[in-house]
Amino acid sequence: MINKIIHSQYSLYILASIVPFLAISILISDLIFSFYSLLFLLYAIKKRFSFIYTNKFYLLFLYFYFVCILSSLLSDNITFSLKTSIFYIRAFFFIGLISYLVEKKPIIKDIFYKSLFITFAVLIIFGLIQASILYNDQSLKNIPNLRLSLFLSDNLKLGSYLSRLFGLLFALYIYRNPKNKFENYSFFILAIFTYLTIFFTGERTAFFFISLFFCLCFFLINNIKLSMKILVLSFCLFLVAIVIFFNERIKVRIFFDSNNKLEISKNEKVIFTPQHTDHYKIAYKMFISKPFLGHGPNMFRLICSYDQFKNDEKKSGCSTHPHNNYMQLLSETGILGFIFLAVCLFYISYSILKIFVYNFYKKDKFFSNYNKALIITLLITLWPFSPGGNFFNNWILIIYTLPLSFYINENLTNRKSI
Repeated sequence: MINKIIHSQYSLYILASIVPFLAISILISDLIFSFYSLLFLLYAIKKRFSFIYTNKFYLLFLYFYFVCILSSLLSDNITFSLKTSIFYIRAFFFIGLISYLVEKKPIIKDIFYKSLFITFAVLIIFGLIQASILYNDQSLKNIPNLRLSLFLSDNLKLGSYLSRLFGLLFALYIYRNPKNKFENYSFFILAIFTYLTIFFTGERTAFFFISLFFCLCFFLINNIKLSMKILVLSFCLFLVAIVIFFNERIKVRIFFDSNNKLEISKNEKVIFTPQHTDHYKIAYKMFISKPFLGHGPNMFRLICSYDQFKNDEKKSGCSTHPHNNYMQLLSETGILGFIFLAVCLFYISYSILKIFVYNFYKKDKFFSNYNKALIITLLITLWPFSPGGNFFNNWILIIYTLPLSFYINENLTNRKSI
C-alpha cells in the first residue's frame, strides 16, 4: 500500500502542489510535508534502506537533530522546545523522499517545474497589482515599510518566496533544456518580472538575494547565450531604474532607508537596523551563557526577556527569533548545533569556488549547469550576512528543503542504496 502511494503519479502532483500551497496556506503545505515525511519513514523502514548510513548529508543532519533534542532536554522549558526539535526530523525524511523520487521518477522534475512556473506567474501578476494599489494609495503614504503579501494570505513574504525558490525554478528550466522558442522567451520574461516584483516588495534581503543569484548565474551558467544574459540583465536594470525615477517611496525603502545601515564606531555599532542589532546582542549574550548546546530550539522568544539578556528596561531586541540563522543556532543550539550550518556553508562555498576555477580552465564537465544553479540557490539559502527568518519555522523549513532535496539527489545520493 505504502509502495503504491509513493510511486503513484498522483503523489508526484500532490508533492508538487506544495509549491502553490506555500503561497496560500502554510497549514495545507505543512500537512503535505508531514504526511509524506511519515510515509517515507515507513517506506524506508520496510525496505531497510541503507541510504541513511551512506549519505554524508543525512549523517550530518542526524547529528544536528540529536543536538537539537539534547539542547531541548536541557532547556528552561523542555516541553515547548521539544515540540520544535522532535518534529524537525520531518525534513530529513521529506528530503529523502524527494531525492528518491527524482531518481526513480525523473518526470517529477517536469511536474515541479510547471508547478513553480504557474505559481510564479500568478504571484507576479498578483504582486504587481498589489504594488500599484499600495504605492498609489495616499492614505498609506506615511507608512515607511510597505511590503507585499502572498496570495490569499496576510503573510508579507512575497519577496522571500520568489527569491528563495527562483533558483530551483531556473535549475529545472536548465534541466528541461527546452528547444521551443516560445517557452524560452516565456521563461526569460518571467525572470525579468520576478526581479521587478521582488524589487516592488520592498524586501531588501530578497532583492539582494535575487541580484546575487542573477550575477552569479551570469558568470557561471554557460549554456545560455551571452547576448541573452545581457538582454535579461539590461531589462531588469532598466525597469528598476524606471520604477526608481517615478516612485520615491520604493527608492527610499530599498536604497536610502536611514534605518538600513552598517555602522561601527566607538560609540555605536549598528548592523542592518537598530532592531536587528538588538536581536544580535541578545543572541550573543545567550550564546555566551550556554556556548555548547544553547538554550534550546525556538527558545529565543522566551529567553530574550530575561534580565541577564535584555538590552534595557524596555526589553528592546525581544522577538520570536534573532533574524539571522547563524545567530539563532548559536543562541539556541550552541556551537554543536552551529557546526551543522557552518559545515553546509563551507561545503557550498567550496563548490562555488571550484566552479569558478573550473570555468576559468574551461572544465565544465565537472559541474552541469543544472547542478550549478542548485549550488547557487543553496548559497542564497545559507548566506550568513543578512537578516533571515526563523530557522525552525515550518514555512522556512519547507522553503529550504525543496532545492536541497534536488541538490542531494544530484550530488550526494548513493545510487546503489536506493
